[in-house]
Amino acid sequence: MTRILLVPNHSLIVFGGSIEQNSYSLFLENFLDLMNNQRQDVFWYILIPKLRSNEKKFYDNIKKKVNSNNSLFISLDIPKYPQNQIHFNVNELRQKLKWKDYPIDIIFCHQLEITKHLRLFFKNDTNLDPPIIGYSHLMELPKLDWKGIFEYNILGITEMVSCFVNTNFQKQLIIEEARKIFSSSICGVLKEKLEVLPKLVVPSDIRPSKTGNYQKIIYWGDVTGRTKNFIEFRSSIEQLRKKRTDFIVWVPLLKGSNQFLKHDWVVNNNSINKRTYLKYLRSCCVGVSPKKQSFDWDKTISQGIKSGIPFIIYDSVISKSLYGESSFYKSNKDLISLLNKYLDDTQFRNLMVEKLIGELINKHNFLKKVKVINRLINKTIKDVKSVYNGRTKEIINLIQRHKAISHKDLLSPRFLNWNINVNFLGYRKAILKTGKIKEIEFSTIKKNSKKQRYPWKVKYKFQK
Repeated sequence: MTRILLVPNHSLIVFGGSIEQNSYSLFLENFLDLMNNQRQDVFWYILIPKLRSNEKKFYDNIKKKVNSNNSLFISLDIPKYPQNQIHFNVNELRQKLKWKDYPIDIIFCHQLEITKHLRLFFKNDTNLDPPIIGYSHLMELPKLDWKGIFEYNILGITEMVSCFVNTNFQKQLIIEEARKIFSSSICGVLKEKLEVLPKLVVPSDIRPSKTGNYQKIIYWGDVTGRTKNFIEFRSSIEQLRKKRTDFIVWVPLLKGSNQFLKHDWVVNNNSINKRTYLKYLRSCCVGVSPKKQSFDWDKTISQGIKSGIPFIIYDSVISKSLYGESSFYKSNKDLISLLNKYLDDTQFRNLMVEKLIGELINKHNFLKKVKVINRLINKTIKDVKSVYNGRTKEIINLIQRHKAISHKDLLSPRFLNWNINVNFLGYRKAILKTGKIKEIEFSTIKKNSKKQRYPWKVKYKFQK
């Protein structure tokens, strides 16, 4: 398990409801959501301010993107803007960050101006010296507004392995501004450490109808036959047909022997080639996704949206996380109501297409960014040097003898009595790399016999 301390930019979170704040909120939500989809071996320790009323919605959205099994929110008393820009209460961090219970393998800092403080805290107050990577959320403006803390940001970047910015233009502006104050050697460090995230692109497979025209065709791209999903869809369509007859239904996977094809308003066209299939798909009004979301159900939706047709999707946590801009139904009554809306309201239907395609483009580009950040996380962890010596053997033998030991107990006076001035991360990497030691879930049995889980704590176990 890789354990990451995430330090959001608190000055952007509590500073009004500006475009900059909204775009940063979107970045953070998408980053955590996609990172959790990409890998399950990261535990997040997220520093947040004590929630005021205007911040609760933001953090509620963030909490939805992670779960209690891989995240711990650490609440700090952070002042309002602008004092929060360089605020760093080391005494509170000592109290709230339980570093004796869990090691921090890497820091991902979005508030560059406090990076130096973080580095000093870990070096002087803990037995950890985690590498730091950063992200600076800057708007694409002719001149960057540093709000009076430019020097702090630059010094913060020099403490990092790398720091991401959104565009090459932003990188150049930072270096040009730094040349007015800092030496050429510092500017050279900035040039090396600033990394540009991938630029925005429109995926080549997004190809809606060029004319924007469509017919009143309802598309069902899922399996058919005697499945419960298809039977319920068919029932809804037949109820809708009793009230209106101005639409047809296209079911590409429907076999020619199926009784549903006896209606002249039902077609399958399952013998057409892919090019003709996509052309026909682009002419549809709306697609319907089944209640039971089986394997590859989302690929059918994605292909439809890329072809320019909106989807009515069954309401579930996973469907809303994937296609939040879509229309959702919970009952046949909801489905029929939405089908009527799409068939009757061209403006609504086209607006939904725009939103869904925009959502796909954003996710495509966010995923590219996440992959780049994820590669840096892996490289940074890989670059931490493993320490192999007599102390390493002692740690392994100790865990083997006791079968399992918590991180806190292992370093306590009871066992290793670890020197606070000796960085433990190299030893941690070495013992986990052997394959003999692994992290396990930390849990205890209380007096009421209920098992209490503490996923944020670390426990090591010897395995044969």
